[in-house]
Amino acid sequence: INKRYQLVNEQGIYMTSAQRLKLIKTHVNFREMGGSWLRQKREQITKPNGKQLTQHDIANIIGISSSGYISAIESGGPSVPEDRWDDYADALHIERELFRRNMVMFYLPKTYSAFAGEPTKEQLKNGLLK
Repeated sequence: INKRYQLVNEQGIYMTSAQRLKLIKTHVNFREMGGSWLRQKREQITKPNGKQLTQHDIANIIGISSSGYISAIESGGPSVPEDRWDDYADALHIERELFRRNMVMFYLPKTYSAFAGEPTKEQLKNGLLK
């Protein structure tokens, strides 16, 4: 099990392997939802030539050498590097603060919940709107 998933929960009680596995699966599901949200937002953008914004375009805009990395992000793999959040937001025509809040909700769900409460199913499906 990934070392970042602690053996002790917030109450200081040791977690069973089933509890740790549930925590990992929940985290993966948030990443998948975040990737899906990013893909949905990208596919809504039309370039001046009338074509859809591609993963390759996003990679170029945010300074990542491989569109495969963007594909992995959109598939629920790695998160968007934090130092690229503002460039990614600009590429998707999303307000930077709103984009950052969505990134925290999808990729740092425990942190998001600590400050804003549990996200609703609607928020997880469509992202935060404001």
